[in-house]
Amino acid sequence: MKNLLLIIAFAFSNSIFALNCSSIADGNWNNPSTWSCGVVPSAGDSITISVGTTVTVSVNTDLTGAPVTIFIDGILLFDSPGAKLRLECGSVLILSATGEIRDSGNGTPSHSIRICGADVWKGTDGSVFGPLIIIGSPLSVELLDFNVEMKRDLLLFSWITATETNNDYFSIEASSDQASWMTIGNVNGAGNSSEEITYSYEEALNGRDLIYFRIRQTDYDGRSTVSKIIVLK
Repeated sequence: MKNLLLIIAFAFSNSIFALNCSSIADGNWNNPSTWSCGVVPSAGDSITISVGTTVTVSVNTDLTGAPVTIFIDGILLFDSPGAKLRLECGSVLILSATGEIRDSGNGTPSHSIRICGADVWKGTDGSVFGPLIIIGSPLSVELLDFNVEMKRDLLLFSWITATETNNDYFSIEASSDQASWMTIGNVNGAGNSSEEITYSYEEALNGRDLIYFRIRQTDYDGRSTVSKIIVLK
């Protein structure tokens, strides 16, 4: 009984002292003067990168221990080799229409955001823009490759999965501005698989000005995740 009371007291104290931290100027993530709360945000806090500010991650930054929600209205910049952000399971990144996760080009292969032990963004993915919600959960599909080509008046999509778990179907989504997305086609998934599977889909352009593309994967229970965005120039 005493141990249970200690656990409850610890959880309650954590909820009391969780902070709301917003960036008040351009600066490094690990510099207290960057934040309105006067300290570097930690696990369990609610974090906002304010519009008009750039917060730079330059080292391996570990916020595991409790889930965090990061609202990105400005720019989250990854700069210098080893710049990483590690978040607890259940953490969420919410990019507004003005939000961006940006790679500086300095140390790109080492840059990443990891939630629950899985990379949800890598420097090699390039910059991503809102509106977008990135939810940390074990991935139902391990996507090895995603490619889009244009041949005459056709868009040719291809992607490869390494594993699939409870995967119902894929949706090919397109946008002209990254603000609004439309589904242009669906492809059935394999359900469960531990072997590489190659998928393809083609769609007529029909005069539509679409240059941004992504794949949304949906489980049998309705949960979904999205791939990186490809820009077709």
